[in-house]
Amino acid sequence: MAENSGEQDIVYQQQMQVLMAQKETLSLQLMELNKSLDELEKAKPSDEIYRMSGPLLIKSSKSETKKDLEEKKELIQKRLTTIESNEKRLLDKLKGGKKNPEPGNISAKAGAA
Repeated sequence: MAENSGEQDIVYQQQMQVLMAQKETLSLQLMELNKSLDELEKAKPSDEIYRMSGPLLIKSSKSETKKDLEEKKELIQKRLTTIESNEKRLLDKLKGGKKNPEPGNISAKAGAA
């Protein structure tokens, strides 16, 4: 681990950037899942539903597809909760190293995300 406070802050900021990128990716996936669930709700029971599996489209039932999407949504929400917890911990570490945080530092950017 880094030995002085300045090096530790750099490591924490790099970790924060990684977390923020992961959070953004997961948030986009969650939005896409929500749109898929909305479209699935609009489908009639008689409509044919196809899911992607790699490069293939596979016929599926509405209920099976909905269950699969709900499970993926739950997993992403749990991962987002974990990332937000890690972000908070890193922000606390960054704030602990600085008595007067500078405007525009990584903690201010994280609050806007």
